[in-house]
Order: sequence, then structure tokens, then C-alpha cells
Amino acid sequence: MGTAITRLARLAALAVFISAPVAAALPLVAGSAQAAEKHVSGDLGRAVRNSSFGDVLVLAPGRYEVTDLAIPHDLTLIGDGEVILYSRQPVAKGLLVPAGGTDITVRGLIFEGAVSPDLNGAGIRFEGTRLTVEDCIFRDNENGILATGDMNGSLHVTRSAFLRNGHGDGYSHGLYQYAGVQLDVTESRFLGTKEGHHVKTLASGVNVSSNVFDDQDGETSYVVDATGGGTVIVRDNTIYRRASASQRNIVNYDTTRRGSQGSLEITGNRIITEKRFINLLRNPEKAPAVISDNEETFERRIEREPEAPRLNLMRPVSSPAASTAAAAPAADMSIAFRRLSRNGGYVTYGEVFAPGVVRKGTGLSVRAGDDILPTQMNVKTRHDDGSVRHAIFTVAVPEGRGEVAGRYELDPRMTEGGVWSGTAFEGVTVELAGVIGEHRIDAAAALADADTWISGPLLEERMAVVLAGPLLDVRLDGRQYQDGTGRLRLSFDNLKTFADARRDLSYSVTVRRGSEVLYQQQVPLHYRSSTWTAVIPLGHEPAAEALPVLSRLVGSGAFPPLKDHGRVHIREYDFPAGPILPGTHEPLTPFMPTGGTRDEIGLVTNWAAGWALTGKPQARAQMLRVADIGLTIPWSFNEDGTGLPVRLDKRPHFWPTGDGKNWVKPPLPDSLFAGSTGGWEPDIAHKGALAYPAYLVTGEPVYLRALRHEASYGVTRVYVETRGKKGLYVTRDGQLRVVAWGLRSLGNAAWILPDNDPMKAYFTMLRDVNIAELHERFIENGLMDEAGDLEGYLETDKIYGENYTFMLWQNDYVVLTLAQEAFRGSPKAREVLDWAANFVIGRVLNIDDPTVYAAQDFNPGTLDGRRTGSWDVAVQTTKTTLPGRQFYPGDAGGGYSGLRAALGAIYHATGNPQALEALKKIHRETDDSLLYSDQNTGGRRWMVNYTLDPELD
Repeated sequence: MGTAITRLARLAALAVFISAPVAAALPLVAGSAQAAEKHVSGDLGRAVRNSSFGDVLVLAPGRYEVTDLAIPHDLTLIGDGEVILYSRQPVAKGLLVPAGGTDITVRGLIFEGAVSPDLNGAGIRFEGTRLTVEDCIFRDNENGILATGDMNGSLHVTRSAFLRNGHGDGYSHGLYQYAGVQLDVTESRFLGTKEGHHVKTLASGVNVSSNVFDDQDGETSYVVDATGGGTVIVRDNTIYRRASASQRNIVNYDTTRRGSQGSLEITGNRIITEKRFINLLRNPEKAPAVISDNEETFERRIEREPEAPRLNLMRPVSSPAASTAAAAPAADMSIAFRRLSRNGGYVTYGEVFAPGVVRKGTGLSVRAGDDILPTQMNVKTRHDDGSVRHAIFTVAVPEGRGEVAGRYELDPRMTEGGVWSGTAFEGVTVELAGVIGEHRIDAAAALADADTWISGPLLEERMAVVLAGPLLDVRLDGRQYQDGTGRLRLSFDNLKTFADARRDLSYSVTVRRGSEVLYQQQVPLHYRSSTWTAVIPLGHEPAAEALPVLSRLVGSGAFPPLKDHGRVHIREYDFPAGPILPGTHEPLTPFMPTGGTRDEIGLVTNWAAGWALTGKPQARAQMLRVADIGLTIPWSFNEDGTGLPVRLDKRPHFWPTGDGKNWVKPPLPDSLFAGSTGGWEPDIAHKGALAYPAYLVTGEPVYLRALRHEASYGVTRVYVETRGKKGLYVTRDGQLRVVAWGLRSLGNAAWILPDNDPMKAYFTMLRDVNIAELHERFIENGLMDEAGDLEGYLETDKIYGENYTFMLWQNDYVVLTLAQEAFRGSPKAREVLDWAANFVIGRVLNIDDPTVYAAQDFNPGTLDGRRTGSWDVAVQTTKTTLPGRQFYPGDAGGGYSGLRAALGAIYHATGNPQALEALKKIHRETDDSLLYSDQNTGGRRWMVNYTLDPELD
């Protein structure tokens, strides 16, 4: 069999999962003979992943972006000049995350700004055995160092500075050692720790000597908190206790956290205090203590201890040539526009940024050459740190030919003012006639007092809704630009779920300006629970299209880590001219339960991936046209009063199908579902992400509303009996693909809905509840512990066939979604992903036959129907019981591309080196070339939405 992968072990107290010793899985670390000094600039993650056991990596000066960078084996990192490690996005654990069993040394590095969704982000999250820190700075992290590794491990810190660390909630600290037997902190500085302790430790041996502690503005608690008892020495330190400090006590000593009493020495310390009464030692258990030669001085106002920012930290250790190498690149702030007109004008589009790139209170302008283009930025969604996540930009594009290339520049001015006068809509009427009766809507009057969507000096957009009869809502999204031109988008909603006599509608639409007819459309069949939309230019035509920047889409968390492998083939279809009316299906599959390769299935669709990879106009057009088809799918169910999607926390028994009486108690009347479906059979197991990329790219409200409905349907359509006790679970469904795509849609909605959207909190709750359910089932309760070395496959309540027959490709789908949510900052998604990675990686490294590890079905059991923990047994059982269910590995429409994508997503989200090893093994398969063959029209050549794996040598 292949290289052994050992199951993940559980660290029960923190539910933190760490890989078994990687020497068994990585041939490169088999011995110390390969250890060497290597000079690094640019991509630190790649350097770490390519390193060998015991290597010394010497880092050239510069800023290196690292997020949860896994260090798999013994390693030394040394800064040659000013070297700053930071992350623009929240971390799951820390900037550096050394794995279990490792001995790590860091010297001359600055760890800056680590924050996490659980408020516990660390400069170093140490999960290994021995950590040595020399001449380093930890500043503005939630924890400077958080050590949770070997209970017999040790942590040694000298000549280092810990500046302004802590989240400010009292649960994060300058240095926190949760696991280990020894802590040494000497000749270091702790300044301004926020509400937590300067040093918190559970080690049984503690030596804190010759340091400086200054609370400054941090409202710090204890200087040293030793709740593991043991032998504690606090000697020859200078301590500034501020009036704002939350504690009068300097040292706390007790055994409340699994410890036992030992010796306690507090000697030779100098305490300068702004508090008139302090207590050197809190000792509730009255442990024997030696307290001598300590000096206490009261001063009304103490001068601030200087940060001494380098403390002689930088020690040249390499050749001068290494110091001149390029540092890690900054965020890509380039932007380019494809002109649609030589005459210039305006372009409006959506844009995304990684955390910390565009900080709160700062705007952006677009510079093209020597010119700063008039720019309006309307922020819609922010990251947890307040920085911009998604904004809508309007830019004035000058006259000319060809592309306009530029870049974003920070601009302290925020978008102000508005340009609304309503003149673009004067005299514009929308007339409807048919079974709904006759209605005439004055566009200018409807928009005059409507809600504002975006506003600024270049563009103002407003949203109005008018009722046309008892069942039809007409939505007007009106844009007016600075030059007086405008654009009207009309959307027609037959979405009232609980109204009397719900039915199909037929009507005509005529848009006039005075006597001039601007638009006419006959709608022969507008079936229930569907929408359609049309755009009427009122003097405005877009001057350009914004081209995608893949690094921003991926780095922000908006898109998965797509890779351009040189052959990007985009499915193209002939769409009819004009709007997409209800009843248009192609290229989507109207009977959604249809199996097989589907362009809409995945984290993103084929067309969205093609646009992100190429920026081709036809890809963008196809992506938006497919989103318009998605509006017409009958899966949109509104609360009639609010016009918002039905919520399960308000209607826990709602199930949107005509035979709901079989599942819902009390049953819903069939009249709620009267009418046709336009030929559609919606299905949550094959539901694409149709509206999400369209809203991200355009920032238009019509796609925002559609995104809400897509996400809502992915939950409400789950059988009521399988939603669990909370009635909110997609993760309890029997099909893993339902789990994957339901969680994907919830995650997308929670991630990009505007911060003031009335549904954002609901979808955020649903996302978090479902991730927490997976975490509880597999991590906290250990449902799959008996799976042994195979632990990590996401067994649901329903296993297909006999003898534990398991669909590998559906498991890979869930892993893709977990990786996306982990990358976006969910700590529980990260822990479930780390757990699930054991199976995905293990099946490649432990199985040599690609027709088994890339099969459609797999049997993780024995021939007599019991679960097995042995890869050898599982392979033999699979070959015996499922002889016709293996896929040829060249068929990327099957398990091969999904597996590659899952491994690539794991590597992107976690940096797991074993995921890279598995990818390399797959890449070396001789039949892999078939994935790129021109004859492979149904495989990877067309599956650009699954090209997630990194470039391999």
C-alpha cells in the first residue's frame, strides 16, 4: 500500500486536532542529513512546505503574509533585517502553527496583528513539543503566543517584546501556555497587554526573570498568572502597575487548573505603582512562598516605558545578498476596464477585498496613469475588523480606445453627497394589462420617496416596489448618474406564498416616456414562486466592464482557489435576445435531480469560474444570463407582508412542495402551491450558486434578492423530519451533496449580504448552527472514532446500498465547502476540515489504485457489513462488493476532478503539506494527461470550476 497516514488524535480539553508525526507521511523529513540553511524571500509558505527536517530558513527583510502557516517538522526561522509576519485576514489559530511533536526556533521576527473569529488569534499558536523564541516582537495580536501543544513540552522566550497584545475581553493574553511542563521568560518586555495577563501559564515549572512589565493603557490583570501550581520563580523583574490596571495583585498562584503545589519564589523585583495599595501575591491555597528583596515605590504618574522597538533583535546571519531579496508582495490593487464605448462614461461594479486591506474610515480612488479617475465607493459589507469586504464602485472612464489599466489608491475622503433629481425618470410610465387587471406606474413618483441603495457624487440608485394586483409585485431599481442619464431595472415577482388563489399570471408590459414606447413584452406564463427582470436604458449605457482580479477574488474568500492551467474552456450557449422570461431552461437542467456532469454544480459555476480565470466578455455575459434564468426557477417563497423569504425560525414546519401534507404537521393546504412550475423540478442536491457571483460582480439588488431565496430554499426544502431538533439543519440530510450545496449557499449569503440587510443575521445563524452541528457530531462527540485510520469521512444518517457503501465524490463536495468557510475564518469549520482531511488525504496516500481512491463509490467496511479501521480491508471490500462502480481516473466528470479540487481546497485553507503530497501523487499518474486531452469533452477540460489544485512541478 501507499505511504501511511495515521488518524488524527484528539486533544480533549481544547478539541484541537493535530496531525500524527509527519515523518511517517513525508519522505523528505526521514533524516537530518538533508537539513540545511536556506535563504527565503517572497513566499514563506512555499519555503516551509519545501523544507526538510531541521532546516534553517533565513528570511530576507520585508513583510510576509502568512495565515495559519503549518510547520510540519523541526525548523528554525531567522530574520535577516526587519521581517514582519502578518495576515490581512482573520486566522483560525495563528500566523504560525507548528504541528505536534515539533521543535521550533524563531529568532529576529515580528509577529503582527493576528486576530481570529473566536477572539484568540496568536502570533504563534504552538502545538508542538519545544518552542524557542529569541529576539522577537509580538505586537497587536489577540495572543502573542498561545501554546496548546505537548503536555510534556516546553516554551523558552528571551530578549523579546510583547506589545499591546490581547483582544480586550480578559480571555486573551500576552503569552498563554496551556500545555507544557516548563516556561522560561527572560530579558523580555510586556507592554500594554489588554485586560488579560502579561503571562498566563499552567506549566509545572515557571521561571520569569529579568523582564520589564508595563501595563500602559492595557488595563492589564495579573503580571504572572500561574494556575497550574508547581515551581514558580518570579525574580529581578521591573513591574509598572498602572492605575488603570484591573488587578491590584501582581502574581496569582493556585492549583485550580490540574496542578499541584510546589515551591514559590518572588524575589528581587522592583514594583513602581500608581495604585496606593497593591498586593504582591494572591495565594488562596496558602502555598509556602519565599518573598524577599522586593522594592515597591508609589508614583502618581509613571512615565511610559519606551517600546524600544528592536531591542537589538536583528542579528545578521546570512550573506548581504540575501538581505536585498524581494519581500512578500503586497495586496494586488490593480484594476482594469474593458471599454464598451470610445466616448467614455460610467461603469458600476462590485469589488471584494481581503481583511485589513481597506481599513475602516478609508476610501479608494482609481488611478490610471497620471490621472485619478472620479470614483465613488459604497461599502456594503465589512470584515470583523471593520475593513471593507464588498463594495460597489462607480468610476468615470475617460474617452479613448482599448483597455483602461489602473490601480486602487487609498483616499481618506469618503463618498459624500447624492445626485438624485429624478429627471432621468420624468415622464416614464410602466403599464401592465392582463389577468392582473390594468395598472400604470409613474416611475419618477415611485422612486421619489423610495429606499436608497447607493448614493454619492457620481451615482444614486433607489429601490421601489409597487403592487400590481393581489399577486404581482413590480420592483423598480432606478439609477441616475451625475450627467443626468439613468437606467431602470424592472423585476416582476409572483412570490406571494400565503395569498389567496395563488396562480399563474399572464400579462403585457409596456414602458413609455410620454408617447414614445421604450419597451414592450408579452408574458404568456408567469408561474408561481418565480421572478423575471428587464433593463431599460434611459440615456445610460455602461462605458466599460471591470475585469476580474483572480488574486483578490481568491484572497478575499469570495471564490475558491481557482487555478488557470492554460486551458480554460467555457461552455457557451445561444441565448435569445431580450430578457429571460419564465420558462427558459437551457443551459440549466429543468429536471434538477438529473445526474451526471453539470456546469452549475460546485462552489461556483462553470461560467463564473471561466469569467474569474479569463475575464472574457462572453463568460461574463453567460454568468449573468444564467443568473437571470435562476430568477425564474420556482423556488422563491416570500412572507407576503414583508416581501422577504420565509424563515424557518418563524415557520419551522414550512416545506415548499405540493405534497407537503406528507411531511408537515399541520399540513399546508395544496392551494398554497396551485399553478404550474414552468417545467422546472427544483432540487437541493443539484442546486447551483447562480445569484451569488452575479451580485458580487454587479452589486445589483435583483441578484441580492435572488441570493436570499436560493439560500433559503436550500434549508426549507430539506425534509422536515431530517432537520433535527432545532429544525434548521441541512447537515442532517441523507445526501452529502445536499449538505455541501446547502451550506455553500448559506455561507455565501452570510458572507456577502450587506451588513444592514434584514436577512443577514438569519443566514449567519443558519451557517453557524450547521457548522456547529458537524463539529458537535464528529469532533465533540467523536461519532467516527471507531473508524480508526479511516476516520474523517462525513457519514450522514443515510448510507447508500449495503455494507457501508459511501459516495466519495459527495464527501469531497462537503470538504470543498468546509474549506471555503475555514478560509473565510470559521474556527469550527477549520477544525472539522482538519478532521475530514485525514480521510481525503489518506485515501490517496494509502491506496495505490486510482480506480479505487478516485472511485464513485467506496466501502469503508468489512465483507460481513461492519465498519473497518483498516485501509487494506476497505480496499479489498470495495473491489469485491462494488466491481462496477469505479471511475476511470481520466474522467474528470467523476471522482478524479472532485478529489483534486478537495485536496487543493484543503491545501489552500490549511497549508497541510500532506494534501500537497497527495496532489503530487495524483499528478504523477500516467493517465492524468487524459484530463487535458481535446477528446475529453465531458471531463476536466470543461470543468474549470474544479481547477482548484496548485501548479505542480
